[in-house]
Amino acid sequence: MTQNVLAHLEPAVVWQIFEEITRVPRPSKKEEKIRRWIKRWAADHQVRCREDTVGNLLLRTEATPGCEAYPTLVLQAHMDMVCQKDSGVEYDPVCDPLTLTV
Repeated sequence: MTQNVLAHLEPAVVWQIFEEITRVPRPSKKEEKIRRWIKRWAADHQVRCREDTVGNLLLRTEATPGCEAYPTLVLQAHMDMVCQKDSGVEYDPVCDPLTLTV
């Protein structure tokens, strides 16, 4: 499924990745699909990825050339989403991607 709803936003590469992630269902306690997506993305982009015994992922990459002396940057995020929907809306957070609007 290709939506490309965010294709006009900048920086384009960030919004492209974000939109890909929105296609992966990931309610709390059911993070397997997003975990696989992240691991595949890391492998495709030569980013080291390590998984611990409870399923947390650590991704590491080297600094961009010319930025090696900059301080280390650490980002942390949850893989899951707390899912809620309005009554009357048909949406299965275990199977359905998000519908995006701008």
